[in-house]
Amino acid sequence: MTIAEDVVKTEDAQDGVNCHLTGEGPDDKFESDVEGYVPASLAGASYAFGGGRYANYTAVEVTDGTLTLSVRNLGSGLENDWMPFGGLRVIYLGTAEEGSASLVNVLKGYQDRAENILNFIWSETDGYAKFPNMSEALKADLRSTLSESQAEDISGEQMMTFINKFSTLFDEVYNCRKAYVAVFRAAENLIDQAEVLRAFRNGLPEGCHNRQPKKITIY
Repeated sequence: MTIAEDVVKTEDAQDGVNCHLTGEGPDDKFESDVEGYVPASLAGASYAFGGGRYANYTAVEVTDGTLTLSVRNLGSGLENDWMPFGGLRVIYLGTAEEGSASLVNVLKGYQDRAENILNFIWSETDGYAKFPNMSEALKADLRSTLSESQAEDISGEQMMTFINKFSTLFDEVYNCRKAYVAVFRAAENLIDQAEVLRAFRNGLPEGCHNRQPKKITIY
């Protein structure tokens, strides 16, 4: 989950309850179509978690008697990349059918995250690395899975199927966003190189400007 997926709106912000606005390491102001605050320190993350923000749920079926838990920061490429986490709890549910009542809450968490991703305000300016976009095809898959998962009276096994599908889609969202950032950076680099060439050309002696540059087409 990215930091912009659970912004606390300005009108909903409660200092010391669901955000950290005063004292050391106050939250950053988030200004886009949604105005609010996002954590900028461990203190801010702690208040955000305590206020019910950035909740992540998952459910797995253990088939070999071993369950390994870990937290990994896959990296955004940003200099201030960091990943706080807290409030970790492990609950045994039994089989998918035995744990169906609890799986409702897990699936609801996945659905909420899917909606956050679909409503995510992405950037095509300087904030592209912090607020990256993703493909329209992936958004369509996410909308379709979200709609199908909201059917009434689904079984525990069906909930696990949707949970696994959401997990796969969330992984694809991450990879697609990384590709968006990589393409954006490549485009920026290309523009920078074009500016260097333009400056070099402007510094050439009179008469050299009449030479036409070779046309290059990139597919």
